[in-house]
Amino acid sequence: MKRQTILPLAIVALGACGDASGPNSQAMSLSFAANSSTAAATNVTGLHPSVTIGDGTNTLVLTRVQLVLGEIELEPAGVQDCDSSGPGNDCPEIRLAPVIVDLPLNGGVNTAFSASIPAGSYHQVEFETDAVESDDVGAAAFFAANPTFPRGKSVRIEGTYNGQAFVFTSSVEAEVELEFEPPLNVDQGGMNVTVNVDVSSWFRANGVLIDPSGADAQSQISSNISASFEVYHDDDRDGHRDD
Repeated sequence: MKRQTILPLAIVALGACGDASGPNSQAMSLSFAANSSTAAATNVTGLHPSVTIGDGTNTLVLTRVQLVLGEIELEPAGVQDCDSSGPGNDCPEIRLAPVIVDLPLNGGVNTAFSASIPAGSYHQVEFETDAVESDDVGAAAFFAANPTFPRGKSVRIEGTYNGQAFVFTSSVEAEVELEFEPPLNVDQGGMNVTVNVDVSSWFRANGVLIDPSGADAQSQISSNISASFEVYHDDDRDGHRDD
């Protein structure tokens, strides 16, 4: 797999309140960005873009960041809990075979997939990053397509810390629930939703860079990963929130 690409997602099933394939369905796409909330330099030249992060003493360069993506669920306005039983609590749910997402480190946006969902208003999106287990749906195909990706891991990062190369992996399970403020209206024009992942925040603690090989790195970085996601309406796919 080439750097800075996203493999097409294998959609296993799409369930939704209403008919997701009926005349009232509209197109939705999900994109990923890796814009930083801190002063991180992005190198877009050459074959392999990178993100450089410093704290005045140490320098971290990220050259590849990969996540394993799982199912995605959208909550319509007026529904507070898709998992609760009862009429009106069914939500559009896109079930995906496990797939690796390479986050774009060049400041751009990668569109991961498109699907049809019922037109309407949505106030929340939920998705998961999770390690692939051998008994998961689509696991055999995932391991065949990604034979070098470490088993039991949901995150893999390549880079350098003060000039020394490292590969950091984590088995973090992040169940991400993000609110749309204001709620998104899916109409005849469809919509694109961008998930921004602030990778520059992963290796910081109290403003100081974390050495990926340090004794406490695993727990701190995994915690930072879970808190680094943001989602917003982004129809022009420029990586920034639409007005």
